[in-house]
Amino acid sequence: MVEIYLACLILGAFLSIIVLYFDEVLSFAEPLDFSLVVTFITIVGGSGLILSEFVVFPLEWVFTVSIFIGVLFTGTFYFIYLKPMRESENSVAFSIQDLVGTLGEMLTSVQGNAYGEVLIRFGASYTSQIAASTSGDMIVKGAQVRIDRVKEGILYVSLVSEKM
Repeated sequence: MVEIYLACLILGAFLSIIVLYFDEVLSFAEPLDFSLVVTFITIVGGSGLILSEFVVFPLEWVFTVSIFIGVLFTGTFYFIYLKPMRESENSVAFSIQDLVGTLGEMLTSVQGNAYGEVLIRFGASYTSQIAASTSGDMIVKGAQVRIDRVKEGILYVSLVSEKM
């Protein structure tokens, strides 16, 4: 049985190196993840090896405790490290249609059918886009505006308040 635990430990260590380079390619359906499988195999192998060498229990008990330790450590790894890291991945990509309804600040004045530029905070960053007045009224630089609609890549804005 010691040979099986040693093989699991060596296999887990080898697969850990593979996970470093090919984790995205080897992904499974959520919540099962290749990293979790590798973690489980490695922990079961290591704990089984240690328990079989230093504890005087029947082989069945060592195997059961090794599985329990593997599940415990893999669950801890998932909830303390893997899940928060996956949720913290942030993308700066957005659709211009997502900007409808958001507030922004005019960077240049707009009057009539002319175009200007509006600065919008979106997520953790800012974006500046081409803007025109929805009503055709003058909107001065620094005014707070709301994006009403998007047409052909141009944001049509209305005045919320004068200079911020």
